[in-house]
Amino acid sequence: DRITGLQLFECDRFSGFTSLETDYSTSEVTLYTSPEVAVVMLIGLASSFVVSTSDNIYYFLFFSPDEILRLYSERNEKMIEKYFIVKDKAIEVLREIYSRTQFNEMAVVELALNIKLQEEMNMQNLDKVSFILFKIARERNKYKIYEQMPLTLYRRIIFRDIVERYFKNPEKFIKELSRMFEAKKKRPYNKLWDALKSLSGQPEIEANNALRAMMGLYRFVILGDAQGYYQFLRELHNCRKKAENDEEKREAYRQIINRLRVS
Repeated sequence: DRITGLQLFECDRFSGFTSLETDYSTSEVTLYTSPEVAVVMLIGLASSFVVSTSDNIYYFLFFSPDEILRLYSERNEKMIEKYFIVKDKAIEVLREIYSRTQFNEMAVVELALNIKLQEEMNMQNLDKVSFILFKIARERNKYKIYEQMPLTLYRRIIFRDIVERYFKNPEKFIKELSRMFEAKKKRPYNKLWDALKSLSGQPEIEANNALRAMMGLYRFVILGDAQGYYQFLRELHNCRKKAENDEEKREAYRQIINRLRVS
């Protein structure tokens, strides 16, 4: 009535248990679990799947251990439902991001989640939700953990205070900034993403400036550093200058600057 325990992502890579009273340190101990627990494990794995890429990389989003412990201890069904609503939305955002680029992914991921999930956090009345994003690589017939990226989302971040202080229409600015991270192939933002994506292969002429622009935006949104916003605009201007021989690119960067300027 038992089945062999599931080995997920090479987590159970040690074959023995250290014990002074037994010889298990040199023996291989088979793990067993019930069929019911195995089904729950597989359902949890499936519900956490984000996306797979062409180079055998897989992404899974799980709640952090402290969030899981809190949800178990509170046993509040409505609260658990709210957390899963936010998690499902986060998976949608991550799927959009990884369909565009994987370069310098941590900064881009944090940016996208913090910008696009603010409204959802407010709707669900959650002050904080923390996740761990797993990057899994397939090697032959095994799946190995390559990265574990902690991600924490807050209902209120200092970025909003700065925008409300210096922008005449803060909601319009935040909404436009959110459009940058949508997967729809809209001009002009896809030109910026094309430049970032090219960094993993043959870089486009303005690729490094596009990267510096995103790093500036990261400082502005995540760290609340207003200088990061000016770096973002400055590097977009540099992108436009470098692409002066490409009319389509030049116009795309000009539109981005106009849409995201202080107004």
